[in-house]
Amino acid sequence: MSFQIEILNVKTESQGKFRVAMVNHKQGGKVDSKRLVSFGPGKAAFDALNQAQQGDVFDIESQKIKNEKDGKEYWTWVAATSAGKANGTSPAKTTSPAVRSSYETPSERAARQVYIVRQSSISNAVAYFEAKGDTEFDPDAVIDVAKQFEAYVFSTDGYSPNNLVLPSEVE
Repeated sequence: MSFQIEILNVKTESQGKFRVAMVNHKQGGKVDSKRLVSFGPGKAAFDALNQAQQGDVFDIESQKIKNEKDGKEYWTWVAATSAGKANGTSPAKTTSPAVRSSYETPSERAARQVYIVRQSSISNAVAYFEAKGDTEFDPDAVIDVAKQFEAYVFSTDGYSPNNLVLPSEVE
């Protein structure tokens, strides 16, 4: 997939053995950011963009590339070719566009952990009933057993429903 961007600014940092460039750009009137690294399939795009200046225009070639760590495919900028300067470029601004973090907050991480334990507890409660030979069991009974498993996981002194330690931000 090919598209064109206008550079707003580029910030490059050393990360030890490699460098990372945060490219803030405009594409079709929309402001966005792209993180590029100095290795792998995006190296050519990194090399072309890490010294780009505000108002520079680039043609970007992007491909879906499989990540070796998680096996998922992600759109990766694999090439960047200079296409000149944008018309009517204004002088450099002192502020950069706000970039929203995609990392979870501590309360979101705590909530996710509770959800994982609850889901696991329900699965194990179903397995418990199946192991007992119950083929048709009451959902309320499964939930009651799952709550016991969950209480055990979050208790501080073995099983004691009165001593639960759930993350404070999660109900």
